[in-house]
Order: sequence, then C-alpha cells, then structure tokens
Amino acid sequence: MCRHVPHFEKMLYDNPQLVASYLAAFQLTGDKQYALVARGVLDYLLRDMISYEGGLYSAEDADSEDPHSYTTAAGSSSSSSSSSSSRNSGSSSASSRGGGAHHHGERKEGAFYVWDHSEVVSVLGPELGPFFCLVYGIDEEGNCNRSFRSDPHSEFEGKNVPYVATQPEVAAARLGLPYAGDAAEAARRLAAARERLHLARAARPRPSLDDKIVTAWNGMAIGAFALASRALVSEPQVERLFPSEGRPPGAYLDVAQRVASFVRHHLWDPAAGGGAGRLRRSFCRGPSAVQGFADDYSALISGLLDLYECGGGREWLEWAMQLQAVQDQLFWDSQSGGYFSTADPASSDADPSIRIRIKDDYDGAEPTASSIAATNLLRLADMVPERPSPSSYGGEAAAAPEGPLMPYDEAAQRTLAAFAARLTQSPLAAPHMCSAAHMLSKRPVRQVIVAGPAAASDTAALLDAVHAPYCPDKVVLVLDPTDPRDMEFWRARNPPAHDMVTTHFAKAQEPREAIPATAFICQNYTCQAPTIDPVRVRQLLTQQATPGSAQPLLQHFDVKL
Repeated sequence: MCRHVPHFEKMLYDNPQLVASYLAAFQLTGDKQYALVARGVLDYLLRDMISYEGGLYSAEDADSEDPHSYTTAAGSSSSSSSSSSSRNSGSSSASSRGGGAHHHGERKEGAFYVWDHSEVVSVLGPELGPFFCLVYGIDEEGNCNRSFRSDPHSEFEGKNVPYVATQPEVAAARLGLPYAGDAAEAARRLAAARERLHLARAARPRPSLDDKIVTAWNGMAIGAFALASRALVSEPQVERLFPSEGRPPGAYLDVAQRVASFVRHHLWDPAAGGGAGRLRRSFCRGPSAVQGFADDYSALISGLLDLYECGGGREWLEWAMQLQAVQDQLFWDSQSGGYFSTADPASSDADPSIRIRIKDDYDGAEPTASSIAATNLLRLADMVPERPSPSSYGGEAAAAPEGPLMPYDEAAQRTLAAFAARLTQSPLAAPHMCSAAHMLSKRPVRQVIVAGPAAASDTAALLDAVHAPYCPDKVVLVLDPTDPRDMEFWRARNPPAHDMVTTHFAKAQEPREAIPATAFICQNYTCQAPTIDPVRVRQLLTQQATPGSAQPLLQHFDVKL
C-alpha cells in the first residue's frame, strides 16, 4: 500500500493545479467523481482562503495545537510555513483563526485533521459511524501504520487519516444498510457524515493562516475558477455533497473575475515603469514593497487568458497583452531566450539585495516562469497575431532591445530553444515546458471563434460546448458583433477573424442583435461550416486534430535544439 499520510500544509499554488488536473480528467472520462473533487477544492478556497475583498490567501499551516495536549503554559511556539521561500516574505503574516476557546498546547503536524476511531463513532452515531469508518479506512488501532512510508517517525500512532478504502455502495452492502445498492443515496449519507465531522472539527484549534496574497498563486486560481465555470456545465445531476456546495458553474466565473479585479486594483500599479505598469509580489494589509517576479507575470497572464477564453470579457485579454509586454521588458534574456526570475540588476526595477539573475529550468511544485510563458506566447500568437507596439500601452515599455517588439511565436520558440538541453535530457523535470513544446508541434492550433452578444444565453451555451471536451490544442476568441469597440479591436489585432465574423453576420437579414450566436472552428486556414449548435461544436472539438502544417515548424524547432 502506498503512503496515504500527507504533509498537512495547504498551499494555494497546489490547489489550482490540482483543480486543472481533475477538470481535465472529468473532460476526458465524464466521471462525476473527478468533477466532485474539483468542486470540493474550489469550495474549500471559497470557504477558508478568500479575503473579504476577493484575494486568495497563501497557505494554512501543517501544525496546530493538539487538543489532547493542552497545557497551562503562557504560550506556544508557532511553526512557520516551510514551503514559503524568502522571496514570498514581502509583507506576510501568520494569523490564528477560530476553533473555539483559545488553548495553549503542544503544536503537532496534522493535529487539526487526524481522528480517533472513538471520536468518529461518537460524532456520527451507530449507523453513520461504522459506514464512514469502513469507507475511509478508520480503525480502532489507527490506520497510519499500513505502510512503512505512511508514518516513518511514528507521529500518528493510534490516529487515523481518512482515505477512500471502500466504495460507499460496497460499504453499505457489507453493513446491510437500507441504502445498499443505491449509490446516489450512499453518497448523500457519506456527504452528511463528512459535514457533521467538519462541524465537530471546527471546535479544535485551527492551523495558522498565512494571509499574504501572492500575485502568481492568485493567477493560477483565476484560471482554475474560470475553467471550472465552463467544464462543469457538463456535470450531470449536480447536488450539494459536502465539501462540494453544488454551486452553479457560472458562480465560479464570477469568482475568477473577482480575484482578477482584486489583483488589478491592489497589486498592479499602472503608473509605474514610466506608465508601462508594474506588478507587486504580494499584498497583506497593503501591497508589499517587493516588485513582481517573472512567475507573477507568467501565472497571472495564463489565468487572464483562461478567464477571457471562458467569457470573462475582452478587458482581461488586453491586460494580459499589456502584462506580456512588461514581462518581456523586465525579464527577457535577449542573448539566449527565456525569462530570468528577476529584473536586470542595472535597471531601476532591480532589487539591490538580489545579486544573481536566475533562469529556472525545473517545474517543481510551481512551474517556472519560462514554462508558463512559452505556452502563453503560443496562445497569444494564435489569438492576436498582430502584436501592438509597446508604445500603445503608454510609458517606456519599448525601452527593451528585443523582447517587447518580438512576435509572440518567435519569442515562444526562442524560449523553448533556450531550454533545449533540459527538454532532451530530463523532460520529466520540465513537464510544463514539455506541454509548451507539444503545443508548438500542433501549430497552427485550432482557432475557435464564438461570435454573439456577450450576455446572450446562446453565446454562453456555445462557450460551454467549446470547453466541455478536453482539447488543449485550441485557442478561443469571443467576439461580440453588436459591440463596435470589440469589433474594432479584432479588426486591428486579428483581421481574418474580424472579417469572417463580419461577413457572416452581414449576410443575415435580421439585425445583428437577433442573429443567433455562431461558432467557427478553423485550422490550417480552413474553417468548418459555421454552426449555432452546441452539440456540433462538441463533436468537432472531440475529434482528433489533423497534423496540418506543424511539421515544418517542429523541424525548425528541432534545428534550434
């Protein structure tokens, strides 16, 4: 049996990445359990990790006071988040929250989360107690000794860490419960048991909260909430099964917009950098003095592109383009390609305490700035191939020698080439970079255009269909033919998309407001017949993409390797 005892710290950067993985699994399989896990993670963030103004906190500590070891000591030592690096320390704090009366006891790893068998049965009673214990492997002697890897230091003797040991309907049958054979009812009873234990656990001292709001990690969360708002529309028979609250998927799009608005309002200074704008690294009762790092820009741009593609509005795409120009100015390596983590030491944006510029090449718990940026650049290249000059954003963004003026696709290829040795020798160390290389090999990717009034239900239905299947080799353009400003933007940035939509709507006899929203799916400069049918959209995007003209481009990349 593999280890099932985790490190109990909850980091914001882990959870959005997990949501993206579970959403992809749901899109590929249609298995409701994957959707339920994704919902549970997102609802946890909304329940315990979001600030009043909309930013998401960084972490909950692994340690907390053990309710079984209270003392009368005047205080207890506070453990710090071992995962937080020094560059996250701009203006952070760790605060204790809730959990009944304050006690002074020994702080232990996982004390807030582990259970005695007797506790579970006492809270849940004679029917739900044994049912929960059988499903989640809760034993009288504890379950942390089932593998030598689970508890190598014997920290959890006699304690239980719940994990799915038996499927609910199987457990109900073994116990002869009245809902044996009814998987849906067994799932409801199990959810009720989880909620009762959650309420009982609330009386324990909570782990400390790191209430710093980090730009990069909030960028990851923006993308996760946005993608969930569309992918989960396909979920059948949605109901509240704690910790999933059963929210309408559209509620997650509202959250993504709220988080993005927080970052723009509190962590973006549009006047800095001579008017080009600058990000701050973090916020804790005010923006930190630490300037944003390259990963703050990359992760936020990625989240904003997801938010735009899911129907959040063109404003997020335009901000992503502006952020990309600033990232290129501050961090681009004009000699070798790719992005340094910090600004040029000789520039006014440099932190004088940082003497060495690092260009990370390891996608660990957090992917590197260059890995995310490579995919961002490829997406932008197919969404807005007419890249605006940096001067259009104001300020002095044109000051950098190459980066800001380089076409998106060229910058992406140079970024991948910069990490060629890593990709060929240790690809497993750079999975996000491998994904970017795969996307490059698929170019030109499928371009999906959804044209319709922004607030119309048929536009939303087409967007739901676009994001229902797992289809990473695509970009999505959302055009509103009833909005002159929107159409003017696309006329300047993607003339073929603008012209195709304009021509199609010009042929109709009705006013543009009355024409149904329409989807156009194109690849290799060839488009399928326009359709207003969401089912047809799903069918087209579920089909395997044709190789098209990607091979010459891939060969060009291979030469650079």
